[in-house]
Amino acid sequence: MSTPNQDNPLMNVIEGGGFPLLGLDLWEHAYYLKYRNKRDEYITNFWKVVNWEFVTKMYEMRVETKLTESTKMKQILSEGKSEMCSKSDNEFYRMLFNVNQDIKWTYMNGINRILKEVFNENYIEVPPTNQLPGIYDIEGPGRSVINKLNTNYTAFCILLKDLNQVITTIPNKKPITFTDKTPAEQKKEVERFVNALDHFKYRIFDKQSSTFINLLRTLTEKNNAGDKREQITLSILRRFFGQNAKVELVGGLGNKKDAIQGVDLEIFKDGKLHTAQVKPFREMKKTESGIELEGTASVKLYKTDWMVFQRGKNVLVFDKKPKIVGGNFVFPLDSLLYSI
Repeated sequence: MSTPNQDNPLMNVIEGGGFPLLGLDLWEHAYYLKYRNKRDEYITNFWKVVNWEFVTKMYEMRVETKLTESTKMKQILSEGKSEMCSKSDNEFYRMLFNVNQDIKWTYMNGINRILKEVFNENYIEVPPTNQLPGIYDIEGPGRSVINKLNTNYTAFCILLKDLNQVITTIPNKKPITFTDKTPAEQKKEVERFVNALDHFKYRIFDKQSSTFINLLRTLTEKNNAGDKREQITLSILRRFFGQNAKVELVGGLGNKKDAIQGVDLEIFKDGKLHTAQVKPFREMKKTESGIELEGTASVKLYKTDWMVFQRGKNVLVFDKKPKIVGGNFVFPLDSLLYSI
């Protein structure tokens, strides 16, 4: 079927729509730099590079996936209640992830393997262009937020609490804890945690499991909050720069530039392209050693040209690389490019 403008068959404005398996972009921007006005040549060459194996897999997934299952999952997610961790719990695990990288990487590698095993039928090794391999079509069509489980410390906390409820019912088994332990002891605990997740994986990640539903709801809320933050930052920067710059949103669930390079925004200014990562912040402190930002969620070094932080209507733009001190970003004093 053909659709006008940027519309696709999934949108409710399309009559007789459905699930797109293969799309051909016929806007001029898709082909004009290479083919100029030879659109027929562009279309001919398009058919030579189609990944039919992936298209077939998408078709089979659609045929085998019942619409009622997707509808039921959305209903469960909207009606379910999530037992959230406290602010102090979240801050503890944020610092644990940011300070002890062994914890983060051991958990990340373990959970990636477990999710791939449990949801092997939903795992796509060769996804569409600009998308990462991962799990698709869990809570609805498209890439699932469950892929974000590997780096989210709030979801880590929920998993740990629910798993410890099971462990405490087993004779001679002690709950898994990371408090009042050395880094080496914490490393052993996270290994024990991953092993326990592996043991109970089909029970935990069952689609009817309350833990799994809580995880999906939490990750969806976090993902939506991140999307909203990027949209707010985009609007503030566009208004601030006006005609002097072009600001475009890059980020998206599973987008390679976002996931691998950390690029949320691209700013074209003074003939140069500046890539930017967007994060929240709670407080900014100026000290002799630099500008320290607290409450910035996960902390790691990014390869982007700029780092942008948003809180309400306030946006901070830094153009130099920070240091990570005590789980927080610390920027050089002369690196604050814009304070909006």
